[in-house]
Amino acid sequence: MLRQAILVALIVAFFPLSVCGQSMNPEIVTINSDGLRLQGHFYQAQGRGAHQTLLLIHGWPGSPNDVLGLGERLVEHGLNVLVVSPRGMHESEGTSTFSGTLRDIGASLQWLQDPKISERLRIDTASVILGGHSFGGGMTMAYAATDPSVRRIVSIAGTDHGEFTREYERNESYASAMRDMLLSTQAPDGPVRFDFEFGIKELMDGKQIFGLRENAQKLADRSILLIGGWEDESTTIDQFMLPFYRSLKSAGAEDVTFLVYHDDHGFGQVRDRIEADIVDWIERETPR
Repeated sequence: MLRQAILVALIVAFFPLSVCGQSMNPEIVTINSDGLRLQGHFYQAQGRGAHQTLLLIHGWPGSPNDVLGLGERLVEHGLNVLVVSPRGMHESEGTSTFSGTLRDIGASLQWLQDPKISERLRIDTASVILGGHSFGGGMTMAYAATDPSVRRIVSIAGTDHGEFTREYERNESYASAMRDMLLSTQAPDGPVRFDFEFGIKELMDGKQIFGLRENAQKLADRSILLIGGWEDESTTIDQFMLPFYRSLKSAGAEDVTFLVYHDDHGFGQVRDRIEADIVDWIERETPR
């Protein structure tokens, strides 16, 4: 019974509600990463001059078009938003791996810095923000730990893959439910091409790379916005988010904002508030 409850919660968490009624058509872009073509959706802000740009990585499997509707919402505030599907997910080429996702995030940031791209899409290359939801939030944080040039990060219910692995190893019901959920997303029936056993081993062997608490010291000098949900049964506040926040503070972090809403992993009830809070955070933060 516990296993079934966990599985239901995880399926809801990892298959977020779609955003209905979207009126904006983003530009579909292609990004090269290790010779693979990644698909992205670029939401371009209106107005002259270069704009701050937010790179978002969606969840697992997430939506390839947007992340919690933020692409369409944030352009109204003068922000460019690029949503990228890492390798092996949706229309992006290749096979999904955690290390490959880190390289894809780096390639996407480099793409934004390309002079031809930045000029055409009016990107302020000195003001790029990195963010993601769930799987994407955890991976962007892990990437930032390897790249000191990333100064501002937004993690929405970001998975701490170090804690995920520890729970997977000690909790048989959780491990079984996670296996069922992840395999339900596997191609050809699902939108992700991956090797389940390889991925689990990659995480088990790479806690120092993919774990967030393990990387708190490397992230302590960044501007970080953490967003969580009290009703989130996947990236729970007590097991995943609060321990990471405390690790950051113990490491000396001085610029961490931690916002928690009464909502679940899909944040379907509070997206207006998240939109406003992200805009407020971006407006008061400046690159160091």
